[in-house]
Amino acid sequence: MENFKLEIFESENNGSRLEFEKVEASEFKIVSEKILVLLKRKAFEEFGKFFIEVDNNLDQSLNFENLDDLNGIINLIDNTISGEQDCYIIWNYPSQIDKVQLNYLIDNWLSFWYPESDEAIVLLLPDSDLIILLTDYGLVKFTKLTLSE
Repeated sequence: MENFKLEIFESENNGSRLEFEKVEASEFKIVSEKILVLLKRKAFEEFGKFFIEVDNNLDQSLNFENLDDLNGIINLIDNTISGEQDCYIIWNYPSQIDKVQLNYLIDNWLSFWYPESDEAIVLLLPDSDLIILLTDYGLVKFTKLTLSE
C-alpha cells in the first residue's frame, strides 16, 4: 500500500489507520502457490511480468464504467462469497502484497483503490478459490475454481 493512501485515510478519519497486514515471507509462499493453482500454472514464466501473466490466464471478464463498487463487482462474479474471509491485495508481485478482511476492504474500497494512481491490482480470495484482476480502465478479469475442476 502506498503511503499517500494511508496519510489520506488518517487525515479523513481522525487519525484512524487502515486495517491491513503486509504479507510476510512465510505467508508469501502460500499465496503464490494458490495463485498458480487458480491460474493452472506450475510457475510464472517471467517474474517481472506478473500482471501480464495473470491477465493472459484469467478466463472470464466484465467491463465496468468505474470500479467504485467492489461489493457489486464481487456479487456479479459470485453472489455467494462470504465477506468473512481474508483477501490478499497484490499491488506489485512479489514485493507488495497486503492482507485484509474482505468485508473491511469492501467498506473502505475507495481508500485502497485509486484509479488515478493504480493501473491494476490483483485480489486473491483463497477461501473462495477466486482471483480477480482489476484495471484502471474498467476491465475486470477473474477465474473461480469450481468443484468439477
